Amino acid sequence: MSAYQLVYYSRNTIASASMSPLDALRSIVTVSQANNKNDGITGYLIFDRTCFLQILEGEKAQVYSTFRRIEADPRHRDVVVMGAREVPARLFPNWTMAGAVRTLDQDEIFMRYGIGKTIVPSRLKADTVVALAQDLLEFHAETKARASA
Repeated sequence: MSAYQLVYYSRNTIASASMSPLDALRSIVTVSQANNKNDGITGYLIFDRTCFLQILEGEKAQVYSTFRRIEADPRHRDVVVMGAREVPARLFPNWTMAGAVRTLDQDEIFMRYGIGKTIVPSRLKADTVVALAQDLLEFHAETKARASA
C-alpha cells in the first residue's frame, strides 16, 4: 500500500543545560508517538545539537497536518522541506516515531554519508536522509540484539 513521505530539516533551538540531547529526544519522541499513533503517522527523527532531520510517512493530508503542527514547535526554527513524494510503502511502518541522537558510536554511519562532526542539512538530499535513518535504525536493532544475547 502506498504512502506519502515528507523529509525536512530545521535548526535545533533546544539549548538547555538542564536537558541533555538524549533527554530532549526522549521527550520529543514520547509526545510524537502519542500524536502520530492517533494520526496514523510513522517516521524517524535524527538530531544533534544543531539540527533536526525528520521523515514523516502516512496519508498525504495527515502528513501535512502533522508537519504544520511540527512547524509551529518552538524547539526548532528555519524549517526546510527537502522532499515530499508518494512511496510504494512506508519505510518505517512499525515506528510511530523512532529517533536517534548522534553519538560517537554512530560516527562511522554518518561518515558514510559524507557527514562530518556537524550535520549540514543543506548539503544533504532527502534520499540521503532516508538511507541514513534506515542505517541508524538497523544499527540500533543490531546493538539491542547484541546486548540481549
